[in-house]
Amino acid sequence: MLVKGATPSSGISVYAYRRLATALGLTDSHARVYDVCQMLAQPEDWVIDRFNIDVVDIGRLFNQADSDWHAFQLSDGTTAEYPAWFWPEQRPDGSFVARLPGGALLMDALLAAMPADLMGVTADTYWLQVAGIDVVHIQTRTPEASRRLTLAAFLARTPALIRTEHVSPGPHVGRWTRYTVVPFDWMTDLIITDSKADRDEQIRLVGRAPEKVATSYCGIDPFAFDEHHDIAAAKRALGIDPTSVVIGTVGRLHEQKGHRYLVAAAGEVLRHCPATVLLLVGDGPDEAALRQQVADEGIADRVIFAGFQADPVPYMEAMDVAVMPSLWEGFSISMQEFMAMGTPLVTSDHHSFREAMDHGVHGLIAPMRDSAQLAVEIERLVLDADLRATIGAAAAHRARQEFSIQRHVDELMTMYDQVLARR
Repeated sequence: MLVKGATPSSGISVYAYRRLATALGLTDSHARVYDVCQMLAQPEDWVIDRFNIDVVDIGRLFNQADSDWHAFQLSDGTTAEYPAWFWPEQRPDGSFVARLPGGALLMDALLAAMPADLMGVTADTYWLQVAGIDVVHIQTRTPEASRRLTLAAFLARTPALIRTEHVSPGPHVGRWTRYTVVPFDWMTDLIITDSKADRDEQIRLVGRAPEKVATSYCGIDPFAFDEHHDIAAAKRALGIDPTSVVIGTVGRLHEQKGHRYLVAAAGEVLRHCPATVLLLVGDGPDEAALRQQVADEGIADRVIFAGFQADPVPYMEAMDVAVMPSLWEGFSISMQEFMAMGTPLVTSDHHSFREAMDHGVHGLIAPMRDSAQLAVEIERLVLDADLRATIGAAAAHRARQEFSIQRHVDELMTMYDQVLARR
């Protein structure tokens, strides 16, 4: 018997389904969207009969009565139907909420993915089985995506399921992580963190088993910065006096990055060291407040707000001293790149920085939120070119030894083999 059909993830779109029904003169056809994520239509009996299809789609298990659906208008002006529980409403900021038929709020933008997840899990499970995947490695910051892919891999009986979690749980584990991701840990063979300190927190704060948590630094290509860059030329390209000492940072202008402590410290340094410039690369919600702070410090004429840069490297190359006073942070890629460049860093004492470098050897570390001490450490480097060169060279060596992308790949492949061997 010849069997024709489709899986839920490769089914017919509601737009094509509507056009097919119109072409066949079936004006009373119902274009019902069973998968609200991919906008897939649920085939009616006439489709199955007309095209000799032998198929059971997941949508036919639910919403079987006409009252289970409500009409809405497609973008092409034609009419289709959504499940009765799904009443999307777009807010002015572009996000969506879902409402019950009576108008009551059902869920916000995050929760709105839940019903779609159920369909998405089915599609993902199918493709994992068809493709014969041996290792599923999930790398995502969102618990919704992590939950969906974890379930799919488990249902597909994938031999190895691994997750990388890039964000430290911190002193307070978010409820989404605790209640929507952690319960699925038993399905997961290994959780990878991007720092040893994060691994410790996963064990201590989240309660994960030590044998199920490993560490591998994300890594960069440190050899991309092998050629010694011309700092003076980089400064000239940006319109900066090449004789100036440039203090700089790259990052979103957000509370997390600690810019206000940097500006306060820079105010002190720039008053003591006239031939010094502060270069801020990035944009974000704190920009207006930082501009006002710069004005209040009396250093506005020596501070450059470069804005967001898709390629920040030319700006990084112009910096004599890089500063990262973050209040919380993953194992920063920018930090690794600065070190690979041989640019001396001054950072807060966040654990990711302490793990990456030894104070006084690969960089200088100041207490978090301590602008006065931050200024002291920055000024040490501003006033001592030899110290900048010594620390920069040590940082570059460490980056090549510890933070290469090849090392990261090798570690991941070893972890994959180890997990598969245990199965």
